[in-house]
Amino acid sequence: MLANYRDKRCKNSVDTIAKSLDGNYKEEHLFALKQAVELYDMFDEKIKDCDQVIEECLKGLNKQADALEFKKNKSKKRRAT
Repeated sequence: MLANYRDKRCKNSVDTIAKSLDGNYKEEHLFALKQAVELYDMFDEKIKDCDQVIEECLKGLNKQADALEFKKNKSKKRRAT
């Protein structure tokens, strides 16, 4: 099943890739792989959370910058008149 997802540019056939995926998987290696995948998923989720918070902070900064720009423009017009 995994061999069917090979890149089209791959020189090896689906059969060759399928045979290379057969192996002697040891329990300790599968356990370590499982933990690595779980950690990857957890860190990916944490990064998404951070991205959301950063996005919200940037929106707040944009609003503040717009308000400051409005005040600058408003005060310049008063001085000119």
